[in-house]
Amino acid sequence: MWAAILDRPKIIGLVLNESWRRFYYNLRTSALLRWRFSAAIPEKLLIAPQDLRTVDPHNAFEVYSGRFFLAGEMVETYGSSPFEMTSGSENWHRALHSFGWLRHLRAADSDLSRASAQALVRSWIQTRGKNVEGIPWEIDTTAQRVMSWLCHSPVLIKGTDYDFYRLYLKNLASQVRYLKRMCNSAGDGEARLLGRIALVYAGLCISDQQHTLKSANRNLEMELERQILPDGGHVSRSPTVLLELLSKLLPLHHTYTAMDQSPPQALTLAIDRMLPALRFFRHSDGNFAHFNGAGTTPTDLLNIVLRYDQIIGQAPKNASHSGYQRLEGGSSVLIMDTGFYHEPSFSKKGHAGCLSFEFSSKGAQFVVNCGALTSYNSQYLQFARATAAHSTAVIEDTSSARFHVDGALANFIGTPILSNNNQVEVDRSEMTDYSVIKAIHDGYKRQFGAFHERTISFAKKGDWVQGADRFLDHEGKTISTERDEKVAIRFHIHPDVSISTIGGGNRVLLAHSQGEAWIFTALDCTLSIEESIFFSGPSGARKTEQLVLHVPLSGMSQIRWQFERTVKQKPRRRQGTQESNTLFDFGLDDEPSEK
Repeated sequence: MWAAILDRPKIIGLVLNESWRRFYYNLRTSALLRWRFSAAIPEKLLIAPQDLRTVDPHNAFEVYSGRFFLAGEMVETYGSSPFEMTSGSENWHRALHSFGWLRHLRAADSDLSRASAQALVRSWIQTRGKNVEGIPWEIDTTAQRVMSWLCHSPVLIKGTDYDFYRLYLKNLASQVRYLKRMCNSAGDGEARLLGRIALVYAGLCISDQQHTLKSANRNLEMELERQILPDGGHVSRSPTVLLELLSKLLPLHHTYTAMDQSPPQALTLAIDRMLPALRFFRHSDGNFAHFNGAGTTPTDLLNIVLRYDQIIGQAPKNASHSGYQRLEGGSSVLIMDTGFYHEPSFSKKGHAGCLSFEFSSKGAQFVVNCGALTSYNSQYLQFARATAAHSTAVIEDTSSARFHVDGALANFIGTPILSNNNQVEVDRSEMTDYSVIKAIHDGYKRQFGAFHERTISFAKKGDWVQGADRFLDHEGKTISTERDEKVAIRFHIHPDVSISTIGGGNRVLLAHSQGEAWIFTALDCTLSIEESIFFSGPSGARKTEQLVLHVPLSGMSQIRWQFERTVKQKPRRRQGTQESNTLFDFGLDDEPSEK
C-alpha cells in the first residue's frame, strides 16, 4: 500500500506527459491539419546509403509467394495486400511497415524482384499513405521506412515508369515532412533518435534539401548528446538498442563522406564511443549478455558493425555511466549489472537485474539471465523482467525494482520501472592475480529494510570465480531481527550446459556441450537444482535449469560460492560392458579445493 502511495506522483507525471503527447499528436495529425504534411515532389534522389544487414535472395521468393516471415512470425497473405492484413502481432506489423525486407528483393536483382518491390510500395501508398494513424505512422516505424526506401531506392526506381517514380518521390517527401513536424511527439528514447537519423538521411539523399539537412544535423547532434552516454552506452541500458542505432549511424557517416561533406562532430564522437561499448557487452562466444531487453543476438549484423571499429583490442573494463562492470581473463568473461534507471521514460523495457551477472568461458555461456522475449506482447514479459529471472539474490521472489503493470494504465503509459535501486555503490580492485568487484544496492530498502551486497573475485587467468552475497540493514550490519522472509540466490544456467551432482549436496559439475566444464561449489549452504527458462534461444524459449541457494534473511551471514574450471574427459567405457550395451562415465581431473 505504501509503495502505491509513494509511486502515485510518478504515475501522475507519466500520465500527464503521455496525455499531452497524444493530444499534441492527434491535433497535428487531424484532418484539419494533415495538409501540412504535403510536400513538393523532389527533382531526384542523389545517393542510396548502404544497408549493413545481411541479405538472403531466397527470402525474396517468400515475398513473391505472399509469405512474410518477420519478427519471428510467419504470415501468409493468400493474394491480398499484406498492408491490409489483420492477423499477426504488433511487432510483425511494425516490421512489415518498416520495409526492412526490401533488402532481400534488391539482392535478388531480377525483373521479378523489382516488379514486386514496386508493386508493394505502390500498395502501401494506396492503402496507408494518406491514413496517418496507427502502427504504420509511429515515429520509429516511419523513420525505418524512410531509411529503407532510401537505402533500397535502386530496386524501386530501376526500370520503373515515370508515374510511379513521381508517386514514390512525392510520398517519400510527405513522410519526411511528417517526421519534421512530429518527431518531438515520439517522447524520449530510441524512437525519437531514429526519427532524427532518418531526417538526416533524407537531407543527404534527396535533392533540394539543404534547409532540412541543416536543421536535421543540429537536432541529431542534440539527441546523440542526450541519449549516448560518455561510456558509449545508450540510456535504455540495452546492448541491442546500441547495435540497432549503430547499424544506422555507420552508413550515415559513410554517406556524408560519399557526398563530400564533413559529418557532424557529435556523430563521429558518438560512433567512436559506441563501438567499444559493443565489445564490452560481448561474451566469449560473440553473443551479447542478456541485460535489459537483450535477447537473441543478431551475430551477423554485430560482426559487420564491429568491422568498423578502428581500435581493435581488449574490451573496456567498465561502463560506469551505463552501470556495468566487465571482468576478463584467459578465455573467460564475466559481465555484471551495477546500474539503475534515472528516469522511468527510458525504462519501459528495462529489467530488475541489479547485481546479476553472466559468465562464459572458451566460447561457451554458463551462467546467464533468462533474457528478453522476441514479442513484447507475450504473457511472460513481466516474468522475464523480474529479479527472479536474473542470476542474483532475491528476497521472497520480490523484484528489486517495481514495474507499473496496472492493466488499464499499462496500455496508456506502458510498463516503466517506477522505483528501483536509487543508489548502487561499486568498488573495483585489481590484485596481482585476480580482480575484485564489490557492489551494494538499496532496491530492497523500502520494502524489507535490506541492502544487497555482492562481492565477486575473478582470476586473471580465467580459471576460477569466487563470490559472496549478504543482506545488511541500514547500519551495515547483518539483519538479526527474527523474520520469516527467505532469500534465494539464483544462478540460471545456459540450456547447452548439463548439470550433474558431485558427492554431497553442495557441488555440481557444469558440462557444456562443446566440452568446457566447470565445478560450482556452495561453500556455506546446500544448493538445489530447479527448473528455469531461457527466452533468448535462436529458435525461441528453451527449458533449462538453475542453481539456487535458499537461506533465511534473518541472521543471514555471508553466503560464499565459487566456480572453478575442471577437465571434462572424453567418455570412457566401464570395464565388463558389452559394445551393444555400453555405459559411460566422465572422469574429473584436477578437482578444485575449497578456497
